[in-house]
Amino acid sequence: MTKQEILEREDAQSTTIHLYKEGIFWKAYEYSAYRFVFGILKCKPKKQRFKETSTEMIHIGFPLTSLDTHQDSFRLISKDENTCTIEPVDFLPQMTFEEWKNSIETTISNNKGANLMLPKGTSPTDEYIINKVRSFNIESKTPMDCMMFLVDLKKKINGEV
Repeated sequence: MTKQEILEREDAQSTTIHLYKEGIFWKAYEYSAYRFVFGILKCKPKKQRFKETSTEMIHIGFPLTSLDTHQDSFRLISKDENTCTIEPVDFLPQMTFEEWKNSIETTISNNKGANLMLPKGTSPTDEYIINKVRSFNIESKTPMDCMMFLVDLKKKINGEV
């Protein structure tokens, strides 16, 4: 299932939680992540911009094997090889979905794979520039490379790209 399909499914804000198998993890996105955090297990959510959706999405993840350890907290609706749908026994949110989503800082991946925090309200252009500056290895560049890098950033800032 694509991230766009997941996003469309999550817009319905149903009472169930949709989990998606990704490698050795179950992942929940958007409203399902919200319901999981406030209804089953407090996990640290991440807000990330995905290329397929060109929008920020909240997600949580946990090992496949740990779902069974929390089975008292949910009712199993359906499960197949790649998806699982559950419903929390108790759902006691401490804030609305929008408040919760807005309280989470955006994470980005640098080229070494580490997550870096972006300030809240960072626009896509700002995010692009921050990523470019963080990933530019100035120590190994020539003065001409540095000048061209600044020219490219200036074009992006001025909307010429």
